[in-house]
Amino acid sequence: MEKKDFNNFKKNSALLITSIVLILVLLLTVFAIATSRKPNGDYNTDSTIDNADRNESIDNAVSSDNIDAESSDIEESKDNSANESSTEESKTDHGWIINKYGYTYLYKDSGYEQFNYSSKVLERYVNALNTFENYVPEETSIYNIIVPVSSEFAEIPREVYIEDGFYNKSQSAFVSTVETKLDERIINIPIVNLIKQKYYDNDYVFFRTDKNWTPQAAYYAYCELCKQLNLTPIPLSSFNKIEAGEFLGRFYLATDSTLMENNPDNFVCYGPMPSIKTALTIYKDETVYKDFELCSNDYDKYSAYDIFFGIDADRYEVSSTAAGGSILLIGDSSIYPIVPLLTAHYKTIDVVNPQNFTESVADYLKDHKYECIVTMCYSTNATSGDYIPAFNEFLTKEN
Repeated sequence: MEKKDFNNFKKNSALLITSIVLILVLLLTVFAIATSRKPNGDYNTDSTIDNADRNESIDNAVSSDNIDAESSDIEESKDNSANESSTEESKTDHGWIINKYGYTYLYKDSGYEQFNYSSKVLERYVNALNTFENYVPEETSIYNIIVPVSSEFAEIPREVYIEDGFYNKSQSAFVSTVETKLDERIINIPIVNLIKQKYYDNDYVFFRTDKNWTPQAAYYAYCELCKQLNLTPIPLSSFNKIEAGEFLGRFYLATDSTLMENNPDNFVCYGPMPSIKTALTIYKDETVYKDFELCSNDYDKYSAYDIFFGIDADRYEVSSTAAGGSILLIGDSSIYPIVPLLTAHYKTIDVVNPQNFTESVADYLKDHKYECIVTMCYSTNATSGDYIPAFNEFLTKEN
């Protein structure tokens, strides 16, 4: 081969090799881009959260406000998305906000508590109730109500809750499992599906800016309780309607959301029937108060729930002119809106919050007799935070 032809051959070969390399690089780049995207099969066609997805995704959950150490086997640490979203809280309408209450999830103009639990946490709740039964006289009936929180029904697009790590377990499934494990003497009253139905019927059952349910939702639970107690529920229109006005609750205080501020909740509650007269005695830190009302206390735009009882205390005693007997309610603030309704049926209604109560249940029940006892709390308090530890202390403390 002549030198000229050889040089042309070398030149053409180099061009060919360069072309092949460029084509390979291009193909590899396209392949890398394609495979970096999640395939459609990873996503359900439903655009909102459903219970099956919550259960499948729970291992990636972010912990909610004050979640306790015993649930750490399903939540080893806070998801990084919470830290990232908290630094962007003024720029986004969704994500985790770190605040003085812990972690609060924000989606547009609504706040949410996350609901997660392990089998250990569920057993702890059941064991607490079954232990409590041992202190209750045989002639006294025991009822239990687990109150759902709004995350059970949150209509959040799938891509948003995946991005933010806002995964929830089914509260309905939790209640069903609890019911199978409670002693026969404890009658569980499931209300999650009822509240779900009302929610999808566009009933105002949850505040958007506060963790508490609405008095309207509490009325539905009151009706279910009446069925178990062989009482005839009083129509809601028969109770004293109190329109308290605009309300910006704990979720607003936690997130300082402009969307919430511009779209506050409307607080309406229901006091005793006009024909029923009531008196309230409050016990707090060895002091007795008689200058508060059951459902007409001072409140402001940010603390509308203060309209009930007026002060956070160890114990409340409500007496009414109703012809009925006595009932004890043990639980958190979910109980408050139901108490005025029960004044139509019971002459004596006592309310105890284990987180504030200083006596032991054994000593208390020696001195107080009831026809029935109702234990009641939000699902998030049943599975996290300080409520169940306080309930167990209520059972075991010695005076």
